[in-house]
Amino acid sequence: TAALEKEVHLDAAFHFWPQLFASGFTRKGLKADTASASDLTELLDTYPTQYWGAFTGFDRRPRDSSTKSAQWRTVQDFDRGLRCSFQGMAGNRDREIQKNLYFITAWNEWNEQAILEPDSTSGFGYLEAMKTSLSEFPISLISPLEEKAQ
Repeated sequence: TAALEKEVHLDAAFHFWPQLFASGFTRKGLKADTASASDLTELLDTYPTQYWGAFTGFDRRPRDSSTKSAQWRTVQDFDRGLRCSFQGMAGNRDREIQKNLYFITAWNEWNEQAILEPDSTSGFGYLEAMKTSLSEFPISLISPLEEKAQ
């Protein structure tokens, strides 16, 4: 698949967390549990541009009975993941701002329990975590003076 993707000039990918786990990536290999903390070095040759992301949970069992378990993330897990991810993006001097798109699985995928929208269990917790994380981290940790000096 990677050779075909390179042949047709697909040079970017986004981190779809449920698929990363299903593809054999481990939490240790991902260096995270809920959200992207860095580019995936194994994929850099094929995908030099990687769009990071996060997820609130995922349960494939309603669609695939062979799936063993669900992957749940609390609001606190999601918040920690976002903070780590945004800090990593801001501190990476090689990431250009136009590449800092961010994907979240998903707004309301109720069948698979990937839910960001408010619900009766978590209220607005996931959205509040997102708002707080976005408002507390700078776009870049590198000041313009440092950039000119390099």
